[in-house]
Amino acid sequence: KLAVNPGYAGSRELLSTDLIYRNQWVNIDGAPKTISASLHSPLNNPNLALGGHIYNDRIGPMSNTSAMATFAYRIIFPKGKLSFGIQAGVKSNGIVWSDIKAQNEDDPFLINRVEKKVTPDANFGVYYYTRNFYAGLSSHQLLQNQTLLVQDSEGNTQVTKLLTHFYGMAGVAVPMGENVVFRPSILAKYVKNSPPQIDLNASFLFAETIWLGASYRTEKAVSFMTEINIAQ
Repeated sequence: KLAVNPGYAGSRELLSTDLIYRNQWVNIDGAPKTISASLHSPLNNPNLALGGHIYNDRIGPMSNTSAMATFAYRIIFPKGKLSFGIQAGVKSNGIVWSDIKAQNEDDPFLINRVEKKVTPDANFGVYYYTRNFYAGLSSHQLLQNQTLLVQDSEGNTQVTKLLTHFYGMAGVAVPMGENVVFRPSILAKYVKNSPPQIDLNASFLFAETIWLGASYRTEKAVSFMTEINIAQ
C-alpha cells in the first residue's frame, strides 16, 4: 500500500519491507514488467513514521523509474490511527533504445531521439486504520512536471507531462476461524482524460503466513494474488 498511499508508512507498527515483481502477458514481446520495493517503520515517537519506495516499470521500450522518501505524521485515537503522509523524490522516464529493432533506420523518431529527463515529484495521502479496517485517499504526481523531451525534424521540441492521479482504498479483515482471515477490499483510481478504474479484491490469510486471493478490475481484467509473510 505504500506505493499507493504514503500515509500507510509505519501502520504495521514494526520495520516492514515489501518486494513485488509483476510480469504481465508472459511471452508477449514488450509486455509490461514491474519491480517494486518499499521499506517503512514507525519511530520511537509513536506519532512519526518514515519509509522509502523505489520501482521500475517497463512497457515495451519505455522505462519509468522512481525513488521516493516518505514521512508520515499519525494522530492516535483509542481504537485507530489517522496518518498524514507525504512522499518526495525523483522520477525518470525514457526509452531503452537497445530494445528497439528498427525496420527503417532513417525514421525521424530514431534520428531525433527522446531525451531522458529526471524530475522531482511529490505524493500525498491520508490513511485511517484500526485492527480490522482501513481506508485512505491519496494523490500522486502533484507537481505535474514534464518528463520526456523530443525534437521533430524541424527542430521543434515536444514534451510529455505527468498528470495527477487520485486513489481511494478501503478494506476490512473478517476472522473466519482460528487460523483464517477473510479480507475484502477495493481500490479506485482516477486520472484526467481516462475512465475511472476500480479493483475489487478478495483474499484469505492462512495461519498468519500465506495470503491467497483474486482481483477483478473494471474493463474485464482478472488477476490472482499470492503473498507470503516471511517473518513477523
